[in-house]
Amino acid sequence: MAGPSAQLRPYDSVLPYKRVEFSTYDSTTLRGNLYHGTNAPKQAPIVIFTHGIGLVKEQYLENWFRHFLQAGYHVLTYDNRCFGDSDGLPRNHFNWVLQAEDFIDAVTYVCSLPEVNSDRVFGWGVAHSGGLIAIAAALDKRIAGIIMFLPCIDGAWDKSRWGEETWKAAQRHRYQGKLSDAESIPFWPLTDDQAAGVGGSVLSGDYVRDWSVVAQTLAKQGGNTSFTGRLTLASFWEDFNTRPTDWFAAIQAPVLWVMATNDVVCGPLEFTRGWYDKLQCPKEICVLDGEHLAQYFNPGFPKSVEAMLSFLGKHAA
Repeated sequence: MAGPSAQLRPYDSVLPYKRVEFSTYDSTTLRGNLYHGTNAPKQAPIVIFTHGIGLVKEQYLENWFRHFLQAGYHVLTYDNRCFGDSDGLPRNHFNWVLQAEDFIDAVTYVCSLPEVNSDRVFGWGVAHSGGLIAIAAALDKRIAGIIMFLPCIDGAWDKSRWGEETWKAAQRHRYQGKLSDAESIPFWPLTDDQAAGVGGSVLSGDYVRDWSVVAQTLAKQGGNTSFTGRLTLASFWEDFNTRPTDWFAAIQAPVLWVMATNDVVCGPLEFTRGWYDKLQCPKEICVLDGEHLAQYFNPGFPKSVEAMLSFLGKHAA
């Protein structure tokens, strides 16, 4: 897998799935895809996959979960509230804690399925959803283990790198606006201007633009046409003022933490390794060479898959 363009193939062309929906604690309907593992036993473990910030379930997650299916695990992917096929207002709004609560409702849903071993429900999260499932695991002891793939664990890190103007705009909106205003700004760069840093998007760079454009294509191929690459201003207020590390002490479930040597998205290796060392639960670490987005494709990809399947093999038995 050399890069984003390698992902341009018909989405789920050989992976049958069932469209499902479930209700959250506050009666918001979330929608997703349920996949059944190959040659799975009558009641099999399941892994719930959550997508990154501002993204949808069709974007890149298949890279990993197709290997889980081949190993006999069921998989649920779903759109976080306010994104994709799921309900929730305002659209394109990110809230770490509320979406962690929604993950608990996803656990409740899969535990109701006859084909699922309710004692073997695992979570998989990337970037901000890696932080999300850490919060969920701290709150919900039904979760048998979590895989944190290049997780974002501290909103203060985002605040330090996403620019003072973004923080000021989020602060202004929180003090003077309303959540229902749904004021949003571009987050993922989808144009040349945005890649060059002059198009108003929070993220920039040619590689990030290429990654985002392919992500947009993947969403369309999967029938999810709502991806805009935008986030509400209120999302940044929620993000910058939340630290999933505050929940770490309450995590009891086993954790696999996959981190990268040069992750400018979620924090340098010494920062993330320091927080890994503070976890008191059973834990494993996998360190990949390179930067954040490249880990979706680069030669280190098989290493991450091997570590994930090894982790599940130990804790799903």
